[in-house]
Amino acid sequence: MVYCGPPSRGCETCRKRKIRCDQVPLPDGCTQCARAKRKCPGYRDLQQVLFRNESAKVEKKVRSSSSARKKHSSSPPAAPAALTPASSDSASADGERGADRSLVIRKGNAGPSPLNGARALAESGAGSMHALVSSPDDRAAGFFFSNFCNYVVFASGSPLAQAGLGAADLWSCEIDDHLDASMKAVGLYGLYRHSRNPRFEKMAWRRYLDAIRITNEALRNPQVATKDSSLLAVIILGLFESITGRTRESLLAWENHINGAAALISMRGRRQLETAVGRRMLMQITSSLLISCIQRDIVFPEPVKEIMEEATSAGIVDPSNPLYRLRDIMMDVANFRARWRHLKVWDCKEIVDRSLQLDAEIVALQAALPPSWQFRTVATPDDPEIVVNGYYHVYPGYWQANVWNSMRTCRLLLHGMMRKALLSGFQATPPAFADRRYAAVFADCTATLYQLQADVQASVPQHIGYLSAVRQRDRYGGGSPKRYPITRLGLLDFPWSDFDMTIADPAAWELAGVHLPIVRTYGSTLLLWTLFLVGHQDVTTRPTQEWVVAVLAHIGEAMGLRQANVLADILRDKIALEDKVMGGRPGPFWADVVDVSMVGGPDTASNIGV
Repeated sequence: MVYCGPPSRGCETCRKRKIRCDQVPLPDGCTQCARAKRKCPGYRDLQQVLFRNESAKVEKKVRSSSSARKKHSSSPPAAPAALTPASSDSASADGERGADRSLVIRKGNAGPSPLNGARALAESGAGSMHALVSSPDDRAAGFFFSNFCNYVVFASGSPLAQAGLGAADLWSCEIDDHLDASMKAVGLYGLYRHSRNPRFEKMAWRRYLDAIRITNEALRNPQVATKDSSLLAVIILGLFESITGRTRESLLAWENHINGAAALISMRGRRQLETAVGRRMLMQITSSLLISCIQRDIVFPEPVKEIMEEATSAGIVDPSNPLYRLRDIMMDVANFRARWRHLKVWDCKEIVDRSLQLDAEIVALQAALPPSWQFRTVATPDDPEIVVNGYYHVYPGYWQANVWNSMRTCRLLLHGMMRKALLSGFQATPPAFADRRYAAVFADCTATLYQLQADVQASVPQHIGYLSAVRQRDRYGGGSPKRYPITRLGLLDFPWSDFDMTIADPAAWELAGVHLPIVRTYGSTLLLWTLFLVGHQDVTTRPTQEWVVAVLAHIGEAMGLRQANVLADILRDKIALEDKVMGGRPGPFWADVVDVSMVGGPDTASNIGV
C-alpha cells in the first residue's frame, strides 16, 4: 500500500480538467459544473483514496529493469566517445574556472532512474552528476523559516548585511545546537501536518526530545543560558507544544516553557535590551506570559515587569503606542485577578469599583486608537455557519485584530468578575448593594458580556479565511450565497489567508530595513484562548458554546494548532457536565484545564529548566 499524499477534494470532472473545485454540496454540485450546465458527478470518499495498492505495478517495473540489466551486461561495452577540440577546450576552461566544484548540473539530463540507482549512474558514465535530494532536516529547516519566521537573515556575509541594511547586532545571532534542534523539531512536525507522512511525525518527536535534553544541558552553563539562541530555543519549544499538543498535559508543558523563558529574561537582566533581537524576544515572551498569567490568575513576574519599565524609561519603548499601553493594562488586570482569586480582595464593592476603573481605561484606549487600527463591520445574512449574529469584522492587519481581541479578553474577564461580585452582593444579608443604581450596573454588565462575545465571534471569519472564500464565490459562483453557501469544510483551502503577514508590524522596535527573528505564536495563542473564554463563561448560551467548539476544532485541523483540539474537548466535557448536573464549582477558567497547584510560579529557579 502506497501513501498518496492528501487527495483532492474536488469532483471527478474538476480533477480531470485540473481546475479548482469549490466543493459545493450535492444536489447542486460544484460551481464549475453548474456553469458548464452538466451534472456534477459528486465527491469521492477521501478515506478510500489515501492509499493505493501498487504491488503489481512495482513487480512489473522490477522485472522490466532486471531484463534490461541482463541485456545490457550481455552487449559489448561501448567505446568512449572522442572529444572534439572544441569540447576539449570547453571542458578545460570549465575545469580552470571551477576546479573545486563538486556539483555539476546539466540541462536536459534526467539522471538515473529511481530503480537503477547508483549502478545506472555509474553505467551512464555521468560520474560527476549528483542528485539534488535534501535531507529531512534540511527540509524541516526550510519549512520552519518559511512558515514560522519573518525577515530572518543569519549569515553575516549576506548581501543585505554587507550593504548595511539593518542593525549590526542582528547579524550576530548564532544557531547553536539547542536552537537548531528546536527549529528542526517544529519544522518536521509542520512537514508531517502538510504531507501526512508519519515518518516526519516520529522524527519531529525525536528532535523535540533531543532539543529538550540539549537545551537543559546548555542552561546549566550561565554563559550559554544568557545567549539569545537559548531564549529563542525555549520560545520555539513552547511553539512545538502549541502545534502538537493533544492532551491537557501539553498545556502544562507549554506553561513550563513560557515560565522558563521568563526566568531566562530575569537572568539576562539589562542585557536583554542591548540587542534588537533581545528586545524583540522580550516582547514575544511578555505577550505569552501575560496570556499565561491571566489564564491562571497569578501575578505578573516582577523581574520581567522591571525590565519592561526600564525599556520605557530608556526610550526604547514608546509609551503612547497602543500595544504598550494595552500591555500595562493587561498587567494590572492580571495582578488584580490574582489578588481576587487568592481572596486578598473580597469586598464586593471594591471588586466592582476596580473592575469599572480598569474597564474604563480599556474603553478610553479603544477610543484613542488611530484610524489605521479601526476595523470595518460588514453586515450579511449569508453563511450562518461562519458568520453568526449577521455581521463580521474586517481588520487592517493581523496585529490590529490581536490587539482588539486582547482588549475584549480583558473586558470579558473584568465584567465576569463584576457580575459575580454583584450577584454575591445582592444575595448577601444585608444586601451589599442597596442602591438601585447597581441594578443598572448589573444589567449593563450582562449586556456588555454578550456584546463582547458577539464581537469576538465577528473577528473569527477573517482569521479562518472566509474573506478569500467569499471573493472566490463572487468570481466563479456568480455571487449566489444561497446556492453556494460557504461552510467550515470549504474553508480548508484558505488557512490564515486573509492577513498579509509581511506588512509592517506596529509592535516592533526597529522595523525599517531590519530582519528580525520572530516566532508567530502570540496571535494564534490569543485567538484560541479568547474563544475558549467565550465558550466557558457563565452567561454563554448553548448555541454559542457549540459554535466555539466547532471553530476550535476547525482551527486545530485546518491550521495545525493542536492546542485548539484540546480546548474544544474541554468545552465538550463542560457541556456534557452541564447537561447532567446544572451549576458547578466556582474557579478560574484555567483551573478546568490543568491543576493550578501543579504549575510553579514563573519567578522560581526550578522553571529555568525546560
